[in-house]
Amino acid sequence: MRWRQKVLMFILILTASFVAVLASNSLIQPKVMATVALLQPAPTQPLGYYDYFGKLLSPQEANDFVRNQGLDPADPVSYQRLGAVEITQQLLESGENIFFNTKIGDTFGLQGVFGFGAGLLRVQPELIAAITELHGEPTTNLRLTLQEDLTLGSRTYPKGSVIDTGLDVERAANFPLGLQFDGSLTCAVCHVVLSKTGERLKGVPNGDLNIPLLVALSTNTAAGFARLDLNPLDPSYQGNGKTIIDSDNQLVTLPDPEKFESAFDDAVLDVPFGNFESSPDAIRNTNRLILNIS
Repeated sequence: MRWRQKVLMFILILTASFVAVLASNSLIQPKVMATVALLQPAPTQPLGYYDYFGKLLSPQEANDFVRNQGLDPADPVSYQRLGAVEITQQLLESGENIFFNTKIGDTFGLQGVFGFGAGLLRVQPELIAAITELHGEPTTNLRLTLQEDLTLGSRTYPKGSVIDTGLDVERAANFPLGLQFDGSLTCAVCHVVLSKTGERLKGVPNGDLNIPLLVALSTNTAAGFARLDLNPLDPSYQGNGKTIIDSDNQLVTLPDPEKFESAFDDAVLDVPFGNFESSPDAIRNTNRLILNIS
């Protein structure tokens, strides 16, 4: 009798294990498919169609929509009045030009205050040397060999150190994709990668981009302190800071600029590659770009 119970128990355990494996596979598979879908190039909008606040309308659907609103579908202004934008080749080319060549962010904030371009100048000789060594070949990870010691925060990278940037460089290009000579950024630096054959994959996020390095190089990264959980009034940052009068008419001593800058650089450099902090909420909760497929 006991051996029958043991056999029955064994069969039940075996069946339960088999069902659990099937269930786990069914739960995991959709996530893999979703990831693959996100790694595909951005879809191309069909010419002649209309974009109505994110909804794609065929020419006939747009025509019916305009007519139902009591407007003349033969008049192009009728579509514009309703917010329906015709997808033309000129529109697509204009959008692509803005995406690849127009700088993002305001110049005063990104350059004048944050100092991004000035930071990039610190490694410009290494950038040029690394691109020269490619001999016109593309790469998905421009590697810099430091010509001098580089100190960021409390960390010093000695001369000769090799640093991965995750920057993509196209075939025969003179500068990384999405970066401009004056230190400006375009959308392409984060949202375009190169395939294994060196072709552009538009809209695919650059998940191995060394964003922490690009930020820490800036001369005044601490201007973005509200994006991480650093308290500028922490006593450990006191030193040669200025004294001001706050809104309550109280004297407040600001942090030592060099100490606070160093602390912020250290915090930034702890962020993994492909991650960035977009919200000035004093909470360290970075967003992650999906790894590229090159």
